[in-house]
Parts: sequence; structure tokens; C-alpha cells
Amino acid sequence: MDFVPSLPFFPDLLLILILIAVIFYHAFEKQKRYAIIIGSIGCLTLLSGQFIGWNPDLLYTGLSAHIIGELIICCAILLLITSKQASEPDKTLENKISELEVQVLEKSEALDMTNILLKNELEVRTSFEADLQESEEKFRTITENTPLGMILVNKDNSIAYINPQVTRSLGFILDDIPDMQTVIRVFLPDPSDQEDAFHMWQDLAWKIDRQIQEPEPHVYQISAKDGSQRTFELYFAPYGKVMLILLHDITIRKKAQDELRESERRYREMIEKIPLIVVMLDRDGKVVFGNNHLLKVIGYDKDEILGADWFSTFTLPEEHVRETFVQYIQKEIVPPQLENSIISKDNQKHSVLWTNLVLHEADGRTTGVISLGTDITERIQREKAIQLANKKLNILSSISRHDIANTLTEIFLTLELAQDTIEDTASLELIRETLDGLRIIRHQIEFSRYYQDIGVHAPEWFELDTIITLVVREMALPDITITIETGKVMVYSDPLIQKVFFNLIDNTIRHGKQVTVISFTLMYEGSDLIIVYRDDGAGISSDEKEKIFEKGFGKHTGMGLFLIRDILAITGLSIRECGTPGTGARFEIRVPKGAWRAGVEMGGVEKEGSGLFSFKPDDQ
Repeated sequence: MDFVPSLPFFPDLLLILILIAVIFYHAFEKQKRYAIIIGSIGCLTLLSGQFIGWNPDLLYTGLSAHIIGELIICCAILLLITSKQASEPDKTLENKISELEVQVLEKSEALDMTNILLKNELEVRTSFEADLQESEEKFRTITENTPLGMILVNKDNSIAYINPQVTRSLGFILDDIPDMQTVIRVFLPDPSDQEDAFHMWQDLAWKIDRQIQEPEPHVYQISAKDGSQRTFELYFAPYGKVMLILLHDITIRKKAQDELRESERRYREMIEKIPLIVVMLDRDGKVVFGNNHLLKVIGYDKDEILGADWFSTFTLPEEHVRETFVQYIQKEIVPPQLENSIISKDNQKHSVLWTNLVLHEADGRTTGVISLGTDITERIQREKAIQLANKKLNILSSISRHDIANTLTEIFLTLELAQDTIEDTASLELIRETLDGLRIIRHQIEFSRYYQDIGVHAPEWFELDTIITLVVREMALPDITITIETGKVMVYSDPLIQKVFFNLIDNTIRHGKQVTVISFTLMYEGSDLIIVYRDDGAGISSDEKEKIFEKGFGKHTGMGLFLIRDILAITGLSIRECGTPGTGARFEIRVPKGAWRAGVEMGGVEKEGSGLFSFKPDDQ
């Protein structure tokens, strides 16, 4: 039987061609889908914190595998048909077609499996695309809202991206700074900064290993588009296939730091140049700081005093300065002023008046004390010289007053004897006038005896209740109850303040008539202390409230209240009478801020009614 391949072979060939066409049609559709996926990713996308570039192999990875698989199937079918025709030429066309259909069905099932795998791959890649889009959106949100400027630089030095903060802070857009050379030239007007930034950029940007390292800040003065200057910290960080430049605007912080440094410089310069002793001690009394004036006074170098124990090196043991310091540090309350001596390197003693301030940490812990001292050595010497001169003058005045008083006594006796022997009216009148003049002279001498001690001694701090109690106990006060409600308040005054309270009580006894009660209390007006003296006597008429403080006014010597005003005025205290006539006298002594303070035992200002002392007639 003759073999005629043309008739049976033609349908097979036709079937093969149809299969190949179908394969390429599916391949073309796959290509379109892959192109859509890869095209939507973009040329630069952020994934898991890494930048990736476009890879053309990604488009054909799944497509190539698919085409190869289908071509293999096609070749297998062709070989099968050819071999079948060669070995069994006598089979009928129907059997061959039937067998071919079975084989095509089997291969079609394999092809369907391949399509399922490709579909799964497409779903994975679709999910991958969604993740990339979400990551890119997050990246864009961060870059557009961050307060840091961000510039992305490609490997060819072109600028790929700048975020809005760069535009907001400097005014530049991407077209203004297309490459890194332009960035350096436009941002940095100083040629030395340009050179430094360029070399630093080359060293950091294009390292071969491209490893991400902790970026270090580089501070530059950058020119904005409007010509203004701002201070930035620049961070250069290789990141994936690009270089990331971060710009942190520190203009305000830099200005604050500069102002702080300038303030510290002025403060230190002032501390070093002022003619006051400045010393800072820690909690243990070690010297932390001493200014030039301190070094000049004590004769030491700065290296010799830093870390030295202040009390054992520079103070006198008998003044117990260390004990005072420890006591106040523990209480965290240091008196505003203290006076003690310091010893210089040549063993000279210097008297210093200190103004102190306790130092604290931010959490409230005490760290030490800073003290400003005034060297009052020469002032004390002058005061002693003045006191000595006053003492001599007082002695001379006392002797002169005594001699004059004796002479006056002789004259009084002589004139009184003359009155008894002379009968002439005119002569007697002259003698009486002479005696009146002599009495005035005697009053003046008596006044000088009281007045000579005012201001001779330096003012001191006196505890009110102690002073008043001593005065009351020294005076004979029959049938008068005295209450003292002044607590532990202390007053800075002339030592003759005892005379003030003595004269007030004496004035009440002499002019108050039926007095049974005298009281001392306190009031506060703002920062001033008011010492209130009251009695229940006749009081003082309205037209005499100021006259009573004038020299010579009154029914007795006229010196008591006048002396009171002068004694108080030495330290800035004042007095007035503000009682109601007929209900008793009321004197108010005003003590200004700085001339009064709470006693050490109080730890604060006590109000009226504390420290009550009562003296009845039977106490006298």
C-alpha cells in the first residue's frame, strides 16, 4: 500500500499552526498584563525602607517561562505526530485524530495548570504593587510633612527630589537646583564652605561599599533664595542607589546659643572686673570659683584656691564660720548678710561683709553657696578712728559740761543770795531775768548730755521684746499693766533705741494723767513693719501731734520726743502720733524693709499676738 502523507498530514499541520497562534496570543496578553504591573511601579519606589531602580528583566521573568513551556508542548505534539505517521502509516485519519485529541487534552490540562500558576504569580505581583504604592504613599506623606528639608541625589549628581520643607525654608524649587554642584554653589556663598562641602560630599557620597552609617551633622550658613542667611545642620547619608541629604534649620537654636554664650561672657567679665570679692563654694565648703578681686585681696593664684577648703584655709577658727555655713546649708536658708574675717597669704586679716545666695540644682537639691563680699577693713578702721575721736570729744564735752554746770550752780547761789539782800525793784527784775537765762543754759547743757551719744556707736540688730522688757523692768510703773506682743522680731537701730521706749513710757507717765494700760504690738503695711505703742491716758490734741516732736516743746524739758525722732532716723525709722484725743496716745514707729527681720528662732515672720509678756503692778 502506497504511503500518501499529504492528505493525513495537512490537518495535523493545520492543527499545530492553530495551537502556535493560540500560544502567541496568550503570550501577548501576558506581556500586556506584566507591562501594566511594572509600568505602574515607577522608576523609583520605596520598599521596606530601601530604594530600588527599574529592572527590565522583571517584565519578562514570568512571560519567558510561560512561552517556553507552551513551545515545549507544541514541539512534543509535532514529534508525536511525525513519529506516529512514520511507524503506522496505515492507520486511519480518524484514529490519529482521536489519539491526538487525547494527547492535546492531556497537554491542555498541563497548560491550564501553568495558567493557574501564572495567575497566582499575577496575584502576588498585584499585591506587591499595592504594597509598593502604600509604602510610596507613606514615604511621600513623611517627606512632605517633616520639618526637615530632604534632597535626594542620583548617582550622576542630578537632583531627583526635594521635599516641600526645602522650598518653605529656603524658597528653592527643583528647577533652581538641578544638580549637586548647583546646590553647593547656591546654598553656600562662602568659597571655603563650598570647597569643604564639595570634598566632604565626594568622600561620603560615592563610597564603593555604599554602607549606611550614622550620619554626622555639618553646620553651614545657607543663603535662601531671597538672600537671607539661615543656619542649618546638614546630614549626608548614602541610601540605596541615591544620596539622602537632610537639612535641619537651627537658626533659632543657634541664635539662642550665641546669646547664651555672649551672656555668659559678659557675666564672667563683669564678675572678674567688679571690685567685689566673689567666691563660690560647694556643699562641702570647697572653692569652686573665685574672681580676680578675691585673688588680689588674699594674694593667692587661682590654681591654689580651686578645690581648697575655704574655712580651714581662709577663715579664723575663733569666728566659727564653718559651723555657721553647715547650719545654713542644712536649713537651706542663708542670712542675706554676714560679716567675718578672711586671712591673706601674708597672714593679713581682712574684714568682709558678705551677701550670700544658696545655689540649687533643677531638682531642688542644694549644691552650694555663692557669696559677694565687700572688703570693709579700711571702713572699720575709719569707724574706729571716728569712734575714738567721738569718745575724746565726749570726754571733753562731759568735762566742759561738768565745769559749766558747777559754774552755773555758783552763779545761781550768788544771785539767789543777792535777791534776799537787794530791795531795789529794778535790780530784782534784772536778777530774775538773769536767772531765767541761766535756766535756759542749764536745759541746753542737759540736752547735750542726752544728745552726745546719738550715732556714736554703730547700729545693731536688736530683738524688740528683749529691749522693751529690759526698759520696763528698769522703770517704776505703779498701777500700770504693760503688755508686749512683739514676738521675736528684730530691728536694725542705733543702740539708743532703749531710750526711745524709755521716753515713750516716761511721756505717758508725765502727761497721760490716769493711765492704767500700756501696750506694744505689731502691724504690717506692705513690706514695712509698724511698732504700735498705745496707752489709755488723756491723749494728745490734734494741733499738737507734730509739735510734740519739736525741740523744746512741752511742759518739761521738751527733749524726750525730739530725741526719739533723731535716734530712729539714724537707720531710716520714723515715728508719728495718730491717737484719738481723750482715748489715749498712739505712737506708730515705721520700720522699712531691710531694717527688720524675723528672729532666728522663728523661721518666718510672726503675726500680732506672739511672744506675749505681761507686767502687772506687783511685778515691779
